[in-house]
Amino acid sequence: MPFFAGQKLRASDLIALSIDAHGRWYAPGGQSIAASTDTPLQFNNITTATPLVTVTGTGNSIFTLQRDGVWEIHAGIRHNGANVLQLSIYEGAGGFSLAALRASDSGTPTAACSLNRYFTAGSAIRVNAWHPTTAATVSSTGESTHLDITYRGMWL
Repeated sequence: MPFFAGQKLRASDLIALSIDAHGRWYAPGGQSIAASTDTPLQFNNITTATPLVTVTGTGNSIFTLQRDGVWEIHAGIRHNGANVLQLSIYEGAGGFSLAALRASDSGTPTAACSLNRYFTAGSAIRVNAWHPTTAATVSSTGESTHLDITYRGMWL
């Protein structure tokens, strides 16, 4: 049914276009994170791929979204060698932080951050880790350092 200017829409008039395409990448461990350096994480291994995300960059570090819509992005890290860790999700190569978490922990620090947001096709996502102490490495414990990207769709 066509809509006309000034006509009110009801919730029942909206159509949810949901695809729920999901991708998961993880770091196998051993990647160095230099002290006081915002280091892009490399997710060399793929658990689940989706054609809606193109992966490029050194060691799979840039994730380009191929469709307009609402995306859910979740990143987690576990590493050895530092007691304070900041994990950030960025948009663009020199872009700005969309989500970040700074965690302190004795032993092996872990951190995770997530966001749900509308992105346009072509948006590039990367995940960086930072810590202030001596050099650290990504833990090789399973898929504990991972990136999940899910396309949640959009409303028409």
